[in-house]
Amino acid sequence: AEALKLDAKSMLANGLIDGIVPEPLGGAHWNKEAMAERLAQHITEQLALLTPQNAQERIAARIEKFGNMGVYEEA
Repeated sequence: AEALKLDAKSMLANGLIDGIVPEPLGGAHWNKEAMAERLAQHITEQLALLTPQNAQERIAARIEKFGNMGVYEEA
């Protein structure tokens, strides 16, 4: 996973994911309720950002985002 850069920070830096929702202390499996609250908050925040956009704007942004994935540049 390290060589493929599949960790959250690398994926965020490469634009493959939009954000990282931190787990509660000890991990999500030990505190499911706290993790559910964090996820709900994150989803609510993201929906608030998307709601003002019309469908065509959301579609265009999605196409652009996914079109940029897989582009490889030599370092």
